Amino acid sequence: MRKGGAAAAAAAIAVGIVVALPATTMAGPVPDGERKVGQQWLSRLDPGLQIPGDHALRFARAAVATGLTKTEAARMLNDDRFAAAVGSPDQGMGLLEAMIANPDFIGDALLLLTDDRLTATGADSV
Repeated sequence: MRKGGAAAAAAAIAVGIVVALPATTMAGPVPDGERKVGQQWLSRLDPGLQIPGDHALRFARAAVATGLTKTEAARMLNDDRFAAAVGSPDQGMGLLEAMIANPDFIGDALLLLTDDRLTATGADSV
């Protein structure tokens, strides 16, 4: 994905999230056991996941730092729609890198993924 494409995809996700659900859906305390993300956390990911482990760990740590749980971070990465939207290893995982750099968007992306009507491709995609 080109830089312009990654920016457009990030903007599309942000707009879709605002429309999808209220932010209060994410509110709530995070249990202490869900705050630390180590190498063992990678076992929660699907074996066929195309996202490199170092990227997945960085994403999970950023997600937990913003209030998500490790389980929510794993669910996002295991979602085919999300994996397709964030980029690919041969393209540098552009949108995933952008989300790690700007973790406030991670919670918004989780809210977007709660909409089962969104597909991995097409006009109604994530």
